[in-house]
Amino acid sequence: AARASRTSPRPRSRPCAAPRPARASLLPRAGGAAVGVMVSFTPFVGLHTLLAVVLAWALRFNVLAAAIGTIAGNPWTFPFIWAAVYYTGRIMLEGSSVMLPHVNFEHIFQQSAHALMTFDFSRFFSDIWPVLKPMIVGCVPFCIAAWIISYYIVKNTLDKLTRS
Repeated sequence: AARASRTSPRPRSRPCAAPRPARASLLPRAGGAAVGVMVSFTPFVGLHTLLAVVLAWALRFNVLAAAIGTIAGNPWTFPFIWAAVYYTGRIMLEGSSVMLPHVNFEHIFQQSAHALMTFDFSRFFSDIWPVLKPMIVGCVPFCIAAWIISYYIVKNTLDKLTRS
């Protein structure tokens, strides 16, 4: 019996084309980027990349994407992030009727760096903790929102790029 010939030629792959990532690999990448953006909303300046990498590793997300995601926190966005996080934390801790004073974040961060470098923990807790505590509390809703929003933006963007 004679073999039937193929009606269409075998498709050829492009030798120069980069391999496309599997759709399942989009989730760790999007999750890693979202972790990096989320960590940028915490008041732990100077530790964002380390925190993002450790958290992404623990959650089995892409560590490089997490490190890149921390770019969301930068000198142009930090003043807005800090103010929003601080005032949200004050409202969450003390109620909406609280008088919200102006805070000089540059002075606070200089004081905290000096207190930590000289191991002056009494100064840290007397001067810095009253500002740091509301920032820690206030960052929680922002971190949750930042993770959800950035996850879906990165996931949908990567999904569209892998389809094309």
